[in-house]
Amino acid sequence: MKTTTILFAGAVMLSAATASAQTPASTAMLCRQQLADLTATWTTLMPNVPSKPLVAQVPGRQGHTHTGIDYNYMSSQFRQAAHACDAGHEHEAMRHMDAVRTTMRLPAVAYPAAHHYQAAKL
Repeated sequence: MKTTTILFAGAVMLSAATASAQTPASTAMLCRQQLADLTATWTTLMPNVPSKPLVAQVPGRQGHTHTGIDYNYMSSQFRQAAHACDAGHEHEAMRHMDAVRTTMRLPAVAYPAAHHYQAAKL
């Protein structure tokens, strides 16, 4: 009986360790996929890179025109989101991606329930 209990406890601990080891990887992959999707949208809508950082307008497609400052801000948000994804900080990465969506006036993406996040109502 004692041996069975020890083996069972060991198996539970091993499965918990395996599950916790797989969770960050799957979270990072989901985060990376969301980032890749947003990057593809951004690349499609904003194919032109500004010639200078402070250029007045960066023309895009489907009515998207932004300033050089907006373009550089979004580039920075993409970099920060990528770093957050790599570090396993999915919520932080989603906040950076939301900054890009807001600047581009794209629809918001729902946060996973595990984040316990409620967007502010304006």
